[in-house]
Amino acid sequence: VSTTATANGFGVNLLGSAGRGGGQGPYTIQRSFFAFDTSGISVTPANATLKLYGFINNSADIIAVKATFSTTFSPHLTTGQFDALDFSTPFSSQISTWSTSGYNDIPLNSDALAMMRDEDDLKIAIVEHDHDFSNVDPGTSTTLRTGFYFANYTGTSRDPVVEYTAGSTGYANNVMGVASANIDKVNGVETANIEKVIGV
Repeated sequence: VSTTATANGFGVNLLGSAGRGGGQGPYTIQRSFFAFDTSGISVTPANATLKLYGFINNSADIIAVKATFSTTFSPHLTTGQFDALDFSTPFSSQISTWSTSGYNDIPLNSDALAMMRDEDDLKIAIVEHDHDFSNVDPGTSTTLRTGFYFANYTGTSRDPVVEYTAGSTGYANNVMGVASANIDKVNGVETANIEKVIGV
């Protein structure tokens, strides 16, 4: 576990190597975890993008997934929380291109937007896609690495950030006695897209 790195060329790392005498040797897998304060968000954002500033290495395709660690950890994550993530809840699509000299945009999906609305922290794990996330044996000669900067880097010009567009409160009336604040959808339609119900 690294808690002080300003950047890491192995922010995501997948290594499959040969063992002594041939055959499969040990695997090396590295993942990165992030938490963003979303305590001020109570309405589902219209959209959101995780932005990571690239560092050396860009050979690993990556994906953002839901992290499940408790944000009450102190003072940092431990090796026992390496699997504190949920592969069944990806927060993005596969990212196959990566700049090592600027910000990379990772559009977040509806599951991530819901966590931003419902939780005080948006917790994200960045993992290698083709083997780690997909549970595919990398064999004996695979080296895939992608790097990026962390918040410990001097200043804020390369900080990991989540940019989002605030969601609309949508239909602002009670429906059958239910307060609008407690209504997310009407007949499957997002409240932000409802102007009237049955013409009223």
